[in-house]
Amino acid sequence: MKTSPSVYLNVTSCIVNAIAYIVNAIACIVNAIAYIVNAMACIVNVMAYIVNVMAYIVNVMACIVNAMACIVKSRQTSAVLYWCMELTH
Repeated sequence: MKTSPSVYLNVTSCIVNAIAYIVNAIACIVNAIAYIVNAMACIVNVMAYIVNVMAYIVNVMACIVNAMACIVKSRQTSAVLYWCMELTH
């Protein structure tokens, strides 16, 4: 009994389809890994941005505290000067 050429063709096309399926699956996995890496990089960038914003807020708060300390010192100085002027008059 001879095997017809169509059987060989079917087997060959089946093997080719299986290889193509495996290649597509590998490409899909590679794309998924690349997507995850990009997502992680995005999260890291967002975290860095949040840290920068927090540092900016801390700097602004420090500036406000320094300004308040400066105002308190100037008021103390003016109070001392006023007291000295009261003593001298």
